[in-house]
Amino acid sequence: MSFSVIIPVYSEESTINRQLEHVASIFQGHCFEIIVIDGHQEDSTLKVVEDNSIIKVSSARGRGIQLQKGLEAASKDICLFLHADTKLPQDAPAEINRILGEYYAGAFDLRIDDWHPAFRFIEQTAALRSRLTKIPYGDQAVFTRRGTALAIGFEPIPIMEDVTFMKELKGKGFSVGFSDRCVYTSSRRWRKEGILRCTLRNWKLAVLYNYGVHPSKLAEEYSPNVD
Repeated sequence: MSFSVIIPVYSEESTINRQLEHVASIFQGHCFEIIVIDGHQEDSTLKVVEDNSIIKVSSARGRGIQLQKGLEAASKDICLFLHADTKLPQDAPAEINRILGEYYAGAFDLRIDDWHPAFRFIEQTAALRSRLTKIPYGDQAVFTRRGTALAIGFEPIPIMEDVTFMKELKGKGFSVGFSDRCVYTSSRRWRKEGILRCTLRNWKLAVLYNYGVHPSKLAEEYSPNVD
């Protein structure tokens, strides 16, 4: 199997090269490509990318728009949608292949790279929620076959694009599996905004979205400057 790793970015100049090195080390020995989609009008992140093998895509801002552009640029069998601040487990390629041998799509368990005990509760809640609903969030590194992803597509919305994608996939009868391996995501947004405030805000947005509030309205409460 071959892999397209699709990474939407916005103002990730200080971290992108470390992330790209990490991804390349994980997929070393496999057929893969890395696609970085920059939502900044000046392509500020793309300008600092050092690896010439990286596929660079300019885009309007908005993770839904960026992910769709990355998907359209992808050419490999499997698409992995990865946040710029999320690290993969060392055996990610094998886990992805294993899960896609049984399911149409999958995701990893979430760990937050921070010592604070509140994050352990958030992780446990995320694992329970995603398994009960079969709808993982984007920070769990969602993956699926390229043909499946193209059949669903990402809506050009500023927030909840990951949930919308997974709901559409689930609604079409595509099964979703979960790895007990963990991806590690940065705690930077929680730390910047406050752990309790950020967590309650995220839960509130999820509830409002499920009750039909449009993502453009929800985005007013959720600035995507820090992804």
